Amino acid sequence: MDNQVAIEGSREQEGEAGYVLAMTALLLVPLMIFAALAVDVGGWYAEASEAQRTADAAALAGVVWMPNETKAVNAALAVAAQNGFVDQPGCDDLPCNPTAFPQVVVSRVSSQEIRVDIFTEGETYFGSVVMSDDIEIQRFATGKYILPVPMGNPTSTLGGGTDLVNGQQ
Repeated sequence: MDNQVAIEGSREQEGEAGYVLAMTALLLVPLMIFAALAVDVGGWYAEASEAQRTADAAALAGVVWMPNETKAVNAALAVAAQNGFVDQPGCDDLPCNPTAFPQVVVSRVSSQEIRVDIFTEGETYFGSVVMSDDIEIQRFATGKYILPVPMGNPTSTLGGGTDLVNGQQ
């Protein structure tokens, strides 16, 4: 009688053996895909952040040479190269459909303003099984040189009235 009670109180029922193993096997594939996507998106975010910082630095380095556009472009390209984005031949003006990466495009916006566009690729580490190989990342920055503002009185006088010391305007 004791054996019958133990068998009746058991939680294992016929037909449910191996359920956890089957569900784990089925859910393991989507979980690994989501983990791969998280790693790849994190890498793309880091690459985009680096491209943005480089575009900001290049725009600031180039804009101080404006209105001399040649010096401004050369300075911006040099700073971009120092930060790891060496311009590859292919794109010189916008719009740009690059075939080689990275591309650094420096364009004049106005006589005192330049724009630096950086095109690069985000590498696909683990997600290449379910998605395309690499994605294109574009970041830009605009630098504007603000001319000095004249300060003080243009007539070099202390005030607007008569000078009390020697009676002159």
